Amino acid sequence: MYLKILDELADKMRSDGDAMQPPATEQQLLQVRKKAQEKLGHDLPEGYRRFLAEVNGLNYDGLVIYATEPSPIIGYEHELIEGFVEANVDDREFEPMSRYLAFGQNEFDVFVLDLKTGEYQVINQLRLNVCRVAGSFDQLLEWAIAERFEQAE
Repeated sequence: MYLKILDELADKMRSDGDAMQPPATEQQLLQVRKKAQEKLGHDLPEGYRRFLAEVNGLNYDGLVIYATEPSPIIGYEHELIEGFVEANVDDREFEPMSRYLAFGQNEFDVFVLDLKTGEYQVINQLRLNVCRVAGSFDQLLEWAIAERFEQAE
């Protein structure tokens, strides 16, 4: 489960003088779920909802996991973490992305749920080819954080 590596990342961020985002409130979770249903036609997967209840978005060393809504980054109030619905609406302007729910990205990859296959995938941003298939949202998130965390060490 990603919680252990998320705790390690929180420790690393604190040692660097940064902080994790606060957990999403119940109201924020209800609002983003309603907005996702209205604008994307899909609810948030349970694993992603659990993540948001722990930390409402993540921005670390080029890795971004979307928040419930565009949110100022703790300690960098002039910078925002993209909101889940807003990012997905923008992505869907490029038609091939309409088959995905995207949870975040780094410089090269997008972390998605393929709505046609039900698979959690890491896809290349440029070619949209599948780089890796995860068994769950939790595994997808763990891979994303671990890769970035290991590169930063």
